Amino acid sequence: PILSRNTRSNNDTSMDIVIPQIKDAYSLIVASSDENFTPPPFDDFYVDGVYQNPSTAGFLNGEVVDLRDLLYGMMLPSGNDAATTVAISLASSLKNFSLMMNKKAKEIGMLNSSFANPHGLDDEDHYTTAKDLARVGAELMENTILKEIVSTYKKTFTYGERVRTYINHNKLLRLYEGGIGIKTGFTKRSGRCLVGAAERDGMTFISVTLDAPSDWSDHRVMLDFAFDNFERIELCGKGDLFAEVYYQGKKVGEGCRKAQSRQIQPPEKHGKHR
Repeated sequence: PILSRNTRSNNDTSMDIVIPQIKDAYSLIVASSDENFTPPPFDDFYVDGVYQNPSTAGFLNGEVVDLRDLLYGMMLPSGNDAATTVAISLASSLKNFSLMMNKKAKEIGMLNSSFANPHGLDDEDHYTTAKDLARVGAELMENTILKEIVSTYKKTFTYGERVRTYINHNKLLRLYEGGIGIKTGFTKRSGRCLVGAAERDGMTFISVTLDAPSDWSDHRVMLDFAFDNFERIELCGKGDLFAEVYYQGKKVGEGCRKAQSRQIQPPEKHGKHR
């Protein structure tokens, strides 16, 4: 189930957004987590000649880092340097990687999004919607590696004599019971943005707010509503019979019949039976 709120409009209107790291990470997991990357010089953090002072994970040019550590650097401290490193390493350029992201986005049903870079700094061709972010958030949480990463509050790595500790910017992990993700985001144009996730009693809900100054409380309200008003019901289990109904070659329905012992009524004395 997906919950979303866009304070800039009552409609699901596209807007500049700063959370492409979710889409970035989802695209990256196709690569080996044991693969090593070397951060390039970071000269892409300028918009119209103005340095954007982005959040970084502290990777150094020439440092050798494995993909899993870069993913932690992307998703916990919102490391734009980590996102740029992987994009260039996998696709040779940010433009090529953006093409990969857009292709994958369409495949999973993100029909109102366009990604112009892997880090999320403002760009006229860079936009998405709350609904599309919820879609990719749900896809990401299906991957056990990415789910583990976004649900981690603190992670420490050692590279030679350097010790690097990341603290997850997502306060839902601490503030909300069952909080397991997913990603924060901010630029001056997009405002405060958050894709959240919480899991209780076998149910997972995805929540999204865009340009929401009170995002933490907004997500608590949405997630509380979801857990208070929905319950998990098993429609089909092991041994149950599942059938699909087709008419003139087109699927028109489906259903499930619970497995149970079939009771037969014996004939009555006067020959009547059921």
